[in-house]
Amino acid sequence: MSKVGVMDMPINQAVEKLAASFLLRKPRRTGSFIITLFGDIVTARGEGMWLGNISNILDLFGMNAGLIRTTLTRLVADNWLKREHKGRYSFYSFSDYGAEQAANAAAKIYSISDAKWAGQWQQIILISNIGHNAKSRQNAKKQLEALGFGRVNAHIFVKPEYFNFISEEMINGACQGEPLLFANGVNYIRNGGAVMEATKYWDLKSLNQDYRGFYELYKPILQKLLNGSKINSKNALILRLLLIHDYRKILLKDPYLPLELHDINWFGFKVQNLVADIYNLIKLQADAQLEIFNDKSQLPDLSPVNQKTEKRF
Repeated sequence: MSKVGVMDMPINQAVEKLAASFLLRKPRRTGSFIITLFGDIVTARGEGMWLGNISNILDLFGMNAGLIRTTLTRLVADNWLKREHKGRYSFYSFSDYGAEQAANAAAKIYSISDAKWAGQWQQIILISNIGHNAKSRQNAKKQLEALGFGRVNAHIFVKPEYFNFISEEMINGACQGEPLLFANGVNYIRNGGAVMEATKYWDLKSLNQDYRGFYELYKPILQKLLNGSKINSKNALILRLLLIHDYRKILLKDPYLPLELHDINWFGFKVQNLVADIYNLIKLQADAQLEIFNDKSQLPDLSPVNQKTEKRF
């Protein structure tokens, strides 16, 4: 994550600098940012949003109408979103696949776990199968790693039984028919310490560097808010979306291991609390900006925030 010095700036100027830095990112990954928008804003207010309201929000981030339409079309083609036409207006919402992926991500993004780890693991063994499809096997391995499993060797994958427990149904879906053995409640006898074992199976060093960069970028913002700096509603919305987008990019690479498998310099838990604190301090003002956009849109009203998403963090 690039360095953006905001320590000595007023809060609104600091957020505007963050937004300007976002515009310079290469590649910007507009599609990923729109998924953040849908996951954080749209799901909080119903099942979908009109193109006019989407454009009003994304205009804050320098995205023009042509880029927005092209990216939405691609997300529909990739089965992340679905589109309905009502009169001359286009209405976008998550597809079934997109909604499932967003729900899985939200369970990690908006929760602060106090779960305790009993020291047991989930274990998957991919069975050698003469004549198996190498491409299918490689894809299964990638999907297991995306679910947070660490690769012990070419055939064995493990994950602590902690917080986001992975069901047998999810594993079979990820492996798409690949022959495997699956067990819960596995105990390992370690030759080294738990932290040493974890570093063998997951790239925690580079992940921690990403978390540290995030922490150093957003910590001054939190300090300004705690010191009473007043952020306007437009910048509250910008900050909320940038915060969740940057956090989501790192968090979805995180296997979400328990405290016992991290060393004392792990920044992941610090970032988790930092995000929750900022989000709770600005969410009402961000919602107020959405209402301002809604008044100008001449489109059907945005749905109110639902009770489930009011309880985030």
